[in-house]
Amino acid sequence: MKCTVWIKRMLPIVAALTVLIAMVAYISSKLISERAYRQKWEEYDECGLA
Repeated sequence: MKCTVWIKRMLPIVAALTVLIAMVAYISSKLISERAYRQKWEEYDECGLA
């Protein structure tokens, strides 16, 4: 009985933490990707090809 009550209490917390971690990972990935893209094309911007 205690085990099922504990699981019912912890499941929403674990689900929320999982979603939060996934959001942080996604945002970090997008920021890193955007930074790499800008660095790649930075030298072309400087020489006037873009």
